[in-house]
Amino acid sequence: MMRLLHVVARVGQLALWALLLGFVVLVAIPRFTQFDLLVVRGGSMEPAIRIGSVVIVDRADRVPRVGTVATFLDPSGELVTHRIVGFDGTKIVTKGDANSARDITERASADLKGTVVLGIPFLGYVLYALSQPLVFFILLGGTGGFLIIGELQTIAREIRRLRQERTA
Repeated sequence: MMRLLHVVARVGQLALWALLLGFVVLVAIPRFTQFDLLVVRGGSMEPAIRIGSVVIVDRADRVPRVGTVATFLDPSGELVTHRIVGFDGTKIVTKGDANSARDITERASADLKGTVVLGIPFLGYVLYALSQPLVFFILLGGTGGFLIIGELQTIAREIRRLRQERTA
């Protein structure tokens, strides 16, 4: 029974460390690469890109090509990810896959922030949860707690071993 608890504790610790490391990597990607991670909050690109997905946007790829999914700066200041359905050399026409009509706003090439490389379903929900301070501190505290408990168990085992050697 004690061995099973030890294994469960180790697996839990590894899972927390993996989650924490994954979060740090996801936060670092936009800072050290040409890629941005954006959480999809609307359903205009479904079913290709679902609500709660994360899209990886290549900021270096700002060439408008019909058929590609790209992220644009909207006049309202929001980022919008839609498919390019037309380009005449100056104005970009976009449309959400789930929308029946093209977007009213025609976009300039300067509004193009990058091309979507990949969409990862449901990761946006995880990132949103991890961005909450309470959840992040619970994760950090849990990881540190497992580390401290593991070290205290190692110390206790070593003390027991040394006591057994003295009595023998």
